[in-house]
Amino acid sequence: MIEIKCKGTHWLKLHDIHILQDSENFCLKELSKKSFDKLSKSLLRFGFQFPFFIWYCEEEKIYYTVDGTQRLKVLITLEKSGNALPEKFPCVEIEAKDKKEAARTILLQSSSYGKITQEGYDAFSENFELCDCDLCECLDLGVITFEDIDLSEAKDRKEEKACGSKKYCVIIECDDQDIQEVVYNDLKNKYSKVTKK
Repeated sequence: MIEIKCKGTHWLKLHDIHILQDSENFCLKELSKKSFDKLSKSLLRFGFQFPFFIWYCEEEKIYYTVDGTQRLKVLITLEKSGNALPEKFPCVEIEAKDKKEAARTILLQSSSYGKITQEGYDAFSENFELCDCDLCECLDLGVITFEDIDLSEAKDRKEEKACGSKKYCVIIECDDQDIQEVVYNDLKNKYSKVTKK
């Protein structure tokens, strides 16, 4: 059962929430198979942590998602696959006078004003001890790429804690198997402990 880890002002069944950002004529966001799998893992492993943001269309008498469309799609697929889901999910209602204003809200919500840097990510992860391979497999931050990772300092640095040494997990995803092999071999030649799953 996917655990609910947030609260909302409304509680709705998945099938009572409709998708505004997709139609027969357009699809605002693409959800690749890889991202779909990451989101599925995240929901199954960490639970439903953020409420859906919804808008109620008076004219049609239905709720639309303003934020949470990809989670909604994944949850419906998980349900069809036999995964046990809660009966209702937490939602927070936003105000909009019509579909145009609700659609504008989707674009505003989708905007990413702050950019995660590699340095910021590393310090944040270390500060909160978030070096967790389970978490890494669920993240899709969209800004940290292999080219951004500076491994030169990490080669000789060893950090010890009272409970033992830290382990770091680097996941490299490539659409091309040849490129994946080149990256793997390059890392293997530079660093003593590199494994491939």
